[in-house]
Amino acid sequence: MKKNIILLLALILLQTVEAKVVVISDIDDTIRQSNVLDYLDALKRLRGTPAAFDDLKTIYLALNQESKSSSSSSMAIAYISASVKFLYDAKKWVNLKKFPVGKVIQRPHIYDNKKQFKILNIENFLKENYKTGDELFLFGDNGEQDPEIYREVLKN
Repeated sequence: MKKNIILLLALILLQTVEAKVVVISDIDDTIRQSNVLDYLDALKRLRGTPAAFDDLKTIYLALNQESKSSSSSSMAIAYISASVKFLYDAKKWVNLKKFPVGKVIQRPHIYDNKKQFKILNIENFLKENYKTGDELFLFGDNGEQDPEIYREVLKN
């Protein structure tokens, strides 16, 4: 009996040590100052390079460091945007602003449903990168339904 308890505790500790950090992040108005709900301002910002929300970058870098210290791999992060690539290259922007390296996903076509696009891509990313025991962080804003999308994904 005592050996079984020790073995069980060892397995739990081993699983905890191997837990990694998994992050899903919206881009526009979450880490990128886009102001997408004000179309005129958003169009003006497309001409330049919108600023980052640096406090979130600091949080993401700290999460990445925490993941490296508590598991054998760096965190898995997906930046998922309902914006389309012909408006701007999100991967280029994420790299330029020095956010942690991760998968950057944008809608391929403007006529694709934004909400369904995000749900499908978040679920696919989690299937590939998340396992029970990992720490999951979901970052978004309330301008374009991120809380509702995350609730639906977690429900599934």
